[in-house]
Amino acid sequence: MKSKERNTLEIIKILEKNLARNINMINFISNYGINYSYIQDNAVLISGISDKQWIYIDAETKKDFNILSDYLIRFENFAVFNDLQLKWLSEIMDIEIIMSCKKYIMPEEMYIEDTSSFVSVIDESYLQYIFNHYEYQEFVDINYIKNQMKNNLVLGIFVDKLLVAWIMTHDDGAMGFLTVLPSYRNKGYATLLSNAYIKHLRDKGKIPFIHIEEHNTKSLNLAKKSGFKYFEKVHWIKKKKSIEEDINSKINNEFIKYEKIGAKELSKIAISIYKEMPQDNETFLKVC
Repeated sequence: MKSKERNTLEIIKILEKNLARNINMINFISNYGINYSYIQDNAVLISGISDKQWIYIDAETKKDFNILSDYLIRFENFAVFNDLQLKWLSEIMDIEIIMSCKKYIMPEEMYIEDTSSFVSVIDESYLQYIFNHYEYQEFVDINYIKNQMKNNLVLGIFVDKLLVAWIMTHDDGAMGFLTVLPSYRNKGYATLLSNAYIKHLRDKGKIPFIHIEEHNTKSLNLAKKSGFKYFEKVHWIKKKKSIEEDINSKINNEFIKYEKIGAKELSKIAISIYKEMPQDNETFLKVC
């Protein structure tokens, strides 16, 4: 069966056959749409842009993965790959960065106390404040958080008019950004926020789920205590670019900046980029 052009609803229907595994991809599509997709047999690849272009796949077997491999090597950033998919990806490309988490899902039958009355809705005026206290600034910029605050609910807790704890969701709908200021920890604020957000997601017909790094024992314990069930380990991956790809990427960025740039000016930019790169003339000439 050859790949066909599919509309978004058709793709989501295919992904819903394995809802627990594909909930990230389904939410991402709902939030950001699709700018590229490829489907053949049981293999699905979609690309979309939040803070950067991300690639998601549904490929349960090596055969499914191999169908997508020629397309995967064209991209740089990959989201929510499981252990097997990470192994297969590492066989077709060099990898620069891997960020790994455990994925937990809240079972539909699990009772959660409604704590909505203890929390407040937070608006975008707190963007800089929340970013300043975010532990993972090296992985995201302030615009990513701005988009999440703009498009999704943010809940917080105030003490004497000071915002001391908050929670929202990531671009794939995972509950996250859970932060409690150091002086206000061990007071149950994280549980109040988590329970309130679970209710909010359930009220919208969505499945609550989270990603937690293995070394974050406090969050892992909170998740288990709240009733979340472990699903699988997942990874965010950045491809290690070759010299040729790095040059191309920088030149493409200049194209974006200068939409009407002439060939002469582009040559100057290419030469300036070349001077910053390892001196591999053959690679440079191939690119240019």
